[in-house]
Amino acid sequence: MWSTLHQEIACCAVQAHMQPVIALWLIIPVPFLVLAGLVSRLDYQPLSKYGDGVLDERGTKLGTLEVLLSSQTLASALKSPFVVRIFTFWTLVLGCIWVISPAGGQAAYRTVRLTSLIETTTHDLMYSPAADIGLPFNRILWASSSNLGTQLGRIFAMFGAAISASNAIAQASNGSSPMFDAAIRGLGGVDTAIAAARMDLWQNVRVPEITLLPGYDSQDPYRWLQVPTDRLVTYESLVGVPVRGIPRETPGNISFQLSTTYATLECSSWFNTTTWREETPDALLLHKAVNNSITNEKRMGTYVNGFQQIYMDTPSPLTGFNFSTKNHTSQGPITQGALVFGTKGNSTICDIGHIYVDVQVQCQREQRLGQMVCRSDKIRRSPAKPVPFPDDQMITKINQTDPGAPAAGYFMAFLPWIASSYHSSNSSPLENYLADPARGIEGDAVELTDEYTRLPLEVFAQRLAMVINTALRISYDMPSILGFTDLNITESAALTGMEPKYGSTTGSFSTATEAYQIQGKWMALYIASLVVMSVCAIATIVLRLIIRAPDFLTNVAGLTRDSPYINVSPGGSALDGEERSRLLRNRRLRIVDVHPERDVGHIAFADDMGQMATKRFGIADRVYA
Repeated sequence: MWSTLHQEIACCAVQAHMQPVIALWLIIPVPFLVLAGLVSRLDYQPLSKYGDGVLDERGTKLGTLEVLLSSQTLASALKSPFVVRIFTFWTLVLGCIWVISPAGGQAAYRTVRLTSLIETTTHDLMYSPAADIGLPFNRILWASSSNLGTQLGRIFAMFGAAISASNAIAQASNGSSPMFDAAIRGLGGVDTAIAAARMDLWQNVRVPEITLLPGYDSQDPYRWLQVPTDRLVTYESLVGVPVRGIPRETPGNISFQLSTTYATLECSSWFNTTTWREETPDALLLHKAVNNSITNEKRMGTYVNGFQQIYMDTPSPLTGFNFSTKNHTSQGPITQGALVFGTKGNSTICDIGHIYVDVQVQCQREQRLGQMVCRSDKIRRSPAKPVPFPDDQMITKINQTDPGAPAAGYFMAFLPWIASSYHSSNSSPLENYLADPARGIEGDAVELTDEYTRLPLEVFAQRLAMVINTALRISYDMPSILGFTDLNITESAALTGMEPKYGSTTGSFSTATEAYQIQGKWMALYIASLVVMSVCAIATIVLRLIIRAPDFLTNVAGLTRDSPYINVSPGGSALDGEERSRLLRNRRLRIVDVHPERDVGHIAFADDMGQMATKRFGIADRVYA
């Protein structure tokens, strides 16, 4: 189209991408200029003494030819100098050239390898709850009948799932249960049991009970301890710590540190329940019975159903009792959280303490969309918290008008009913689990006798503390524990009846991408072998062009030249080996005794046409020239 617009003239008529090509055209005359320079130097120069003649071959030694012709393989190239006893510079060069051949092959194989490119990014993470709140106790939930009624169905379901899960079996039972080894075998072996116990049903990472780890020293409680990977660890709760913010889908590893708190118990020796209740009839917050009916007092109203053979409660501030492990009947202000656990026959009082820990967590996802598997790698007591740390949360306040005042007592009294039996005189799932976690929730359908009193007090305290911590975590923030829910961890206030407090941390997420990597040394060797091969190829071509004599040394047909024992037509001296082989391809040849009629034989390369009478080798007393 004819343009009527004003236009500028380009700085160059040639397009920019064509300029380098045009520049290369300038190189074309260079060889001709060099040739012109060489020719100009010949002006008025005398003719070469050789003129236009063709030079004769200078020749070489037979040994050298033998070394060259026998160098068809690496082994023969290295062997022939020793056989012929020729050691010169060129035999060394020839050997080096042949050695480069396998080296070049190895270099071609090893030049490229697979490697992993590690990329690390930092992610902001949240976990529930923050450690500085102390125990994860939802005081508002347990003090409000409305909130409790709303959440109780979820609590029942999640607690039952937690204690009946396969990864709850054998917790706090190593060395204290005769069924422990059988339980481990039933889980698929030690390694399977160890891996399964690291996370709960909802893939939240569990926290080890630090005082039970090998190497724990109460005199040095703030030292980092490695969590064993070759033995089943006892965890403080059957429910782990929910963490959010870990990248989804992408395979990789992430490491981070979190802080958390859990309850620990120190229990007294067992004492007679009836005798103690008769001495302290008003000592408990909720239970009033002083006889065997104490285990089935349904003081929690319509929220409890079924039958129980155990009871739990806390001191009542209204009557001034503050019993503890040191004094079962003492009175006065309550200064530390305590509880009583018992059956119809025997009871024990346990003081409650806090353990604050820092945990280093390692997580790994092996493939895209795979499960992120986490484990506690290292743990220590938090240096900012004293040891021991007496509880001040699970205390029922004397002022019953305070928000959540009776919550601690309600929580403890309700705990036995969280997994009830619905047949009188049958032990409940919770009672069975406390008696022997290696059997899970299964047990004998009989009344409890000495299932708890025959256990070492430390073992029973560990099991009861684990059950309490499990119930605390479940009732604190259920939506965040359920990892498969779409609810954001910060949006669970409406479902918990409280405003949960979350902890924050950062995680280092590392991803590995498979990539090719060039090995510099092997690449250099590979290129060097290519250069040597190219030089040899060029040298061969140049020699082929320079040498005018026919090449018959590399063919078997060369053995038929100038032999009186080969019957061929006169001439043919200008034929090379390949042409001579083509013409004589049907000639039958043998190595024979060509003078069988003489006393001294002569072995030579001959054909059937030249020598018909022969003698075989190996005749006795036959000698050869």
